Amino acid sequence: FVNTESANYNILYKAGNTYTGNLTSKSNADSICNSDKPSGTSQGYAFASFSSTEEIVDLPNTQNINTNLNIKSSSGKLIAENWSDLFDGSIYMSLQSAGVTTSSWWSFSTTNGSWDSDSTRNCSSGTSTSGNGIIGSPTSISNSWLLSNNRPCSNNYALICIAKP
Repeated sequence: FVNTESANYNILYKAGNTYTGNLTSKSNADSICNSDKPSGTSQGYAFASFSSTEEIVDLPNTQNINTNLNIKSSSGKLIAENWSDLFDGSIYMSLQSAGVTTSSWWSFSTTNGSWDSDSTRNCSSGTSTSGNGIIGSPTSISNSWLLSNNRPCSNNYALICIAKP
């Protein structure tokens, strides 16, 4: 996929493989995402929360994501009108229907995109295969798309990323 409409929307996509809950660090997860970013985009970031200062909801502040742009899949399917629409309790299309992923994915987040600070729900901030971590649903359009279950950190799930144009 080549983003030929550069500067028109942010893209949610799945990084190559599946991973345990030990993503090592936010920086490492961002590197994985940047390596797999869609052609024609400038930068990829992990769409997961790792700490109170590294939350999905804070990506506009920490990574300069434009909050006014649509969020779409690599194939151009609309997931949300803008950043706030991602966290209002529902999205337009499930990640599976949009072609982002058919797998559950690590979010370590609450339904509003904030980090779940309970270490039994965040794989020790995405650095451990012990305990459990929050996964998002590929099939939901309700707020469970971000928080569908709490699963063992030793399990393999997708890493969802967001790329800016």
